[in-house]
Amino acid sequence: MIRKFFLSLFFLLMLYSTTSAQFKDCPDEIAKALDTASSLCSSIKRNEVCYGNSQVVAKPRPDVKNFLFEKPGQIEKFSRIKSLEFSGLDIKTGVWGIAMMALQANLPNTLPGQNVMFLIFGDVQIQGDAQATKSVRSFYFQSTVSTLSCHDAPPNGLLVQTPEGARKVTFSVNDINVELGSTVFMQAQPATATTAGQYTIFVLEGHALLQVAGQTLYVPAGAGGTVPLDTQGKANGVPVLTFFHDSDVAYLPISKLPKSIQLTPSVLDSVGAGKDVAANNIPASSIWTYGYKLVSGCADWNLSPDLAGPVRIKFNADRSTFTLNADTYQQASVGVYVRSVPYMDVVWVYTIRFTSATTFDGNITAWWAQSKCKPFYSVTGSL
Repeated sequence: MIRKFFLSLFFLLMLYSTTSAQFKDCPDEIAKALDTASSLCSSIKRNEVCYGNSQVVAKPRPDVKNFLFEKPGQIEKFSRIKSLEFSGLDIKTGVWGIAMMALQANLPNTLPGQNVMFLIFGDVQIQGDAQATKSVRSFYFQSTVSTLSCHDAPPNGLLVQTPEGARKVTFSVNDINVELGSTVFMQAQPATATTAGQYTIFVLEGHALLQVAGQTLYVPAGAGGTVPLDTQGKANGVPVLTFFHDSDVAYLPISKLPKSIQLTPSVLDSVGAGKDVAANNIPASSIWTYGYKLVSGCADWNLSPDLAGPVRIKFNADRSTFTLNADTYQQASVGVYVRSVPYMDVVWVYTIRFTSATTFDGNITAWWAQSKCKPFYSVTGSL
């Protein structure tokens, strides 16, 4: 009996030791797979897909001959591919499907070296548009919600980056018209009999514009957008502004993209937690003293001077939005409200955080494709 106990304990300890080692080595295995994919795919050209790491299963279009896309390092034209299916991360076997894709989108033929770069990883499926042309401006994809075997692993999805100096690159994904001048992360889950479908985009730097169902949504850096999807993974509703935390994008392999970037802090995390509006008896409608002050400016911006004065803040019934005079703010988290305003090539982001029943603070910042400088205003308010 005692012998059986110690044998059982021995095997339990061995199992724990093996599992711990796998988790400990996980970041190294992820880095190795990404380094390998980056090296193998360094010669990728416009409208091509490169097999970066096992396992990726590709199916050619019916009329395609001499199709070869079976092992890392092989490259095919995206227009010859009917579908791509990537394996999710499995630390035990070393399997983690990775590919790189370079699409022309609406970039001119006179700039062959410029492409929209896609780094695809994890449990993802991509379907080429049946009407695809050589410029490749449309495709469909879906990704599973990650059930990661490693804390440091990035979630399943697509990292997308537009080339330096390209302010407005457009393409269609899942019947959503996407305009980018930025780096973003995308995911998509089709609807099922029991769950709603959703396309999600996180803007890591720059901005994005989503157009679907006659509606346009501007998404600034540090924020996100969602669009409902049907069971076929196609857009089935209007776009909505959403928000994420820095931890949601902390492990994305942005260093493997062509252009070096610095992640824009999450809109939510940059202002911190606020006070519950209803629980703290913040008036449904009242006159507040509102002001903003320029903290850091930019030489090439014609910025507004500091301002202070009375404004009326009026909440809707469920406190999910409020108007500041005529401007509408949307709730991002408890006590935190955001307004995104496009103006020509600039996207301004206004944030207000209620800190008590009688005070709020926040900030105003902006992004402009032609300037790396970002102005910053601090905001204060009181009853």
